[in-house]
Amino acid sequence: MKADFGKDTYQPGEEIAIELSFTNITSEPYEISPFPPLVEVRAAGRRDRVVRNFPAGSTAVTLEAGEATEHTLVWDQQDEQGQQVPYGYYDFSIPGGGTLEDKAMVGGLHILPAEGVIEQTINVDKSHTVGGITITLNRVELTAGGPRFFAFNADYSMPENPLPEPLPYAEYHLDGGPVIEGGRVGTIGGGSNLEGQEYVWEMSIPVPKGTKELTFVITEFGDWEGPWEFKIPLE
Repeated sequence: MKADFGKDTYQPGEEIAIELSFTNITSEPYEISPFPPLVEVRAAGRRDRVVRNFPAGSTAVTLEAGEATEHTLVWDQQDEQGQQVPYGYYDFSIPGGGTLEDKAMVGGLHILPAEGVIEQTINVDKSHTVGGITITLNRVELTAGGPRFFAFNADYSMPENPLPEPLPYAEYHLDGGPVIEGGRVGTIGGGSNLEGQEYVWEMSIPVPKGTKELTFVITEFGDWEGPWEFKIPLE
């Protein structure tokens, strides 16, 4: 199961046509029932909340070995209450049911803020020490796909020392407001001087133009609790 979204980013209110394709990769005929299957749209990064359901159909389709079929969904960017969804990243998934036993993620797209997004790299190079653990925020990369945060810690080095468990958790805020998005570190690698490790958080909700300050907070680092907080001016 795959999806073609036409493009990666959309403006608010822009109609989105999603081409779903289903291919039988087995050597026997396979029936998809019901068809089309239920499709869920989730607001990724916002606790993966389901914002829209496209109900399952009432028919069935049988695909011969290697055969494929398609189905088109059109999303008006509205939630179940008929309201425009906020900007951010949206996942499309088929939760399973009927003859499709397993959940499948079929892809996702970004809805951009109406005012546009900030796209730039900011060299921060600031350090904070909490509980004897020093973390340096090296830089922040702001993109239409969401911000990426690069932090360095010298208390662990590869391969002698184990990675912190659970994996470090961080979140970010805009202009002193509530948490926009949070998550575990996505990439861990040797630091620039190989005497520590670099941690990269890749978030999915972009920073709108007009934002004055971004706050990045590491709340957990292995067994240690923060916060390691970094305020980044954007003006």
